[in-house]
Amino acid sequence: MYSLPLPVQTNNLLLHRFRLSENSLAPVIMVRTVCKSGKSTGGPANRSVLPGPFKLVSGLCGEQVIKSVYHKPLPHGMEEAISTRKKDILIPQFWNHVGWCLFCCDGSPQMYECSHCPHTVCVRCIVIPEESLDYIKKGNVFFRCPGCHEVRDRNAGKGIITPYFGFEDAQGKAVLATPATIHGHIELTSRSEVCTLPILILNFILASVDIFGSPARAMRDGLHPYVAPDYYEIVFDIGTLSKVKQHAKAMEKLVQDIGPCQFACVEVFVHSHSDTNRGDLWAGFETSNIKGEHEGPVAYSLDDFFTAVFPSSIAGYLKGATLWMLHAFAFDAERFHACLVPPFIFAYVERVLVEGFEVEEAIEDLLKAAPQLGMHTSIIHIRVTNIFHRRPPTVSEYNKGAMRMDDKASMIVTTYKFFHENQHPWGNPLPYQCLRCYCVRSWGSTTRPMSSNTQFACKQCGFVITYTKLDHSKIILYHEGYRGTSKVSGKLTKKGLGTGSGWLVVVAVEPDGVLALAQSVSHSTREH
Repeated sequence: MYSLPLPVQTNNLLLHRFRLSENSLAPVIMVRTVCKSGKSTGGPANRSVLPGPFKLVSGLCGEQVIKSVYHKPLPHGMEEAISTRKKDILIPQFWNHVGWCLFCCDGSPQMYECSHCPHTVCVRCIVIPEESLDYIKKGNVFFRCPGCHEVRDRNAGKGIITPYFGFEDAQGKAVLATPATIHGHIELTSRSEVCTLPILILNFILASVDIFGSPARAMRDGLHPYVAPDYYEIVFDIGTLSKVKQHAKAMEKLVQDIGPCQFACVEVFVHSHSDTNRGDLWAGFETSNIKGEHEGPVAYSLDDFFTAVFPSSIAGYLKGATLWMLHAFAFDAERFHACLVPPFIFAYVERVLVEGFEVEEAIEDLLKAAPQLGMHTSIIHIRVTNIFHRRPPTVSEYNKGAMRMDDKASMIVTTYKFFHENQHPWGNPLPYQCLRCYCVRSWGSTTRPMSSNTQFACKQCGFVITYTKLDHSKIILYHEGYRGTSKVSGKLTKKGLGTGSGWLVVVAVEPDGVLALAQSVSHSTREH
């Protein structure tokens, strides 16, 4: 899905405070200082070349992904370390298995599964006469949920409303003598599901990184009330040739432990650092002569990094999991704080993994859940279109040949930038200090609100700084500013001189980038 790097821990300085007696010398007055370990990502690292070397080659759907480019035989043991094995492709079900009630979002000893959509309803929320309970268990009786009943009425013609019976024969005729009684109300949106299909979470962690409170664990905890996900944490250090081989063997064992690929969704996190100059990702450390200590960090280019972290055994396994959804998220902050991501992750779990919405449909809910993340970094959403369907077809769609797919595919890169008229004009942080006279918070806007070219002038020296709205960008989730309730009428009204805020959206289509995305970043984010 996406890569969320976390910080390496450093030693804190322990500060001691001494109390001086009356006869002692007076203390020297100085600035009080304290040392704290950083929690942002990024830092310098020596660039290295992936041991081997290895090279990514084009391929999907079980074809070879990692190939050696040695001009001579591989060193002893290396061939086994990078050998590629063909894996079975994930076999889809007709639709998601939804184990929770559409109305009360709870379970029950008996649930009615809709024959036309993924919804289920419990026996507490839909009640039928006791004399009909045995009859509806027959093989030729089908259940239609209230949502599908509404859709049928709407498609039948304008103004047509019919009583809800719920249970029908193969021709769609009601089999109950009296309508069913609904004892519930919709707590979610009408299109929401409460999915319980198995989900696999793989959390790859660079050695020495502290991942307490990480987004991966937040996703695991958020999913647990609905479906307990299979969760694995893999600590990696691939800074040397021997460590690459050791990691590859560990991945083979992981695939064996997981078993056949039967997950509806696989979410992969990679926690690492990035070099602030080149964007290379930290892969591990050089071997130290002192036991238990690391030498300097080693960083690989993006392709080399993902080739080594995802050797052929796990790469072939993951390719089957990308059959229905290819999405990745990236964050472009130079010193990225992963601790700001959990609200974004919780919204993703709720709207996408649990309620079953497409990522594109739920993206605004995800953005609204993480305003502080937006002030810190841009959010880059990468997805592949026209190549995979996330949702398996219904019976009627399957019979109509809905699984035919277009051979053409495009990689769409959407960048979301949070803006605030006075603090983050057009997605750019306004300097806290004037660049000329060094006065603090001395800016004043000299242009009309929401102008394409917004200017701020220093009130002290007149220095002007200009921000321009990105070309071909559109605005979503715009909010005009502070709003409150009128004491007279009680109505919602704008108070004071509130400033507008929202998100800028920039979309780019890259038709030639599909294979590269599927190979290296479909499950892990590239950090820029």
